[in-house]
Amino acid sequence: MNKFALSLNVIGANEIKEIDDIQFSSCAFVQIEIDGLNLLDQKVFSGTLLNFNEVRRSLQSSGKYLIFTCACGIADDAGWTEIDVIHQQDLVYWEFEYDSDFRFVFNAQQYREAIETCENAIIALPSEFFIEPQSVVFPST
Repeated sequence: MNKFALSLNVIGANEIKEIDDIQFSSCAFVQIEIDGLNLLDQKVFSGTLLNFNEVRRSLQSSGKYLIFTCACGIADDAGWTEIDVIHQQDLVYWEFEYDSDFRFVFNAQQYREAIETCENAIIALPSEFFIEPQSVVFPST
């Protein structure tokens, strides 16, 4: 079973974070750790942002969710498609292909707690901060 964790990377008003030649400031990014490894720091995920709204929606039921997108918010730009999220008893499965096949299995309670903790951190952010990506364009079918 994989360990799932989310955290915020807050970029202040006097800071600039550049991802794929796009500059970000006064915002926060949701970071994802699986088994203690920051997934978005891995080369295969370069230029990828986590779409927290879809992660939060994935708590509701099994389905396809656009959990990852390009730094610009246009999923097709980085080749992202929706990933399969499967709820089965006390487990949550993520299955997707992106350069290779990925399959993660999370404890459902731990998954929910990590998402709720992150959501509380987002709510606590000062009002001038926003979560990136601000808008997302889903892949064309």
